[in-house]
Parts: sequence; structure tokens; C-alpha cells
Amino acid sequence: MSSSKEQLAGLLEQLHSELAKISDVEPDLRQELASVADDIRRVLQDPEAAGHDECDQESFAARLKTATEQFEDAHPHLISAANAVGEALSRLGI
Repeated sequence: MSSSKEQLAGLLEQLHSELAKISDVEPDLRQELASVADDIRRVLQDPEAAGHDECDQESFAARLKTATEQFEDAHPHLISAANAVGEALSRLGI
């Protein structure tokens, strides 16, 4: 795995960690955030997956942004982690 992909994997772990610290997240939203992170991990492990399934329906960065919008004021660390993942995705062209 390239260093950019390793960095993204680390950022995904940070995102999961920040999400785990938040207790007032609705289950559906928590699941959506986890789903985006899992989809990104899957594509990192199998780049061919990037052109299939929901991966091409909406970009990962857009899905992540949509899922985290309501946390902007209350959970800045989660937003920071999500933004870092989005930036890493952009650098990788995912």
C-alpha cells in the first residue's frame, strides 16, 4: 500500500475513533458514517472496486460531507477527521 493510502487508512481509523467518542449520534447516521469508511477501506484494498456498486453513485468525499454536516458545531474533532479523510481522498483521486 502506498504511503498516501496508508495515510488515508490511518485517517479512517481516526474518524472511527472520533465517532466512537460521540454518544449522541442517531443510529442511522452512525451507520452511514461507518458505511462510508468501510466502503473507502474496501476500495483501498481492491482498487477495481472503485468503479462498481455505490462507489460510482456519489463520491466518498461528498457522502462523508453529507453525513457529517450536522456535527459542525457540536463535534469539531469529528469534522476535522472527516475533512482530513476527504482531502486524502481528493489527493488519491478517489
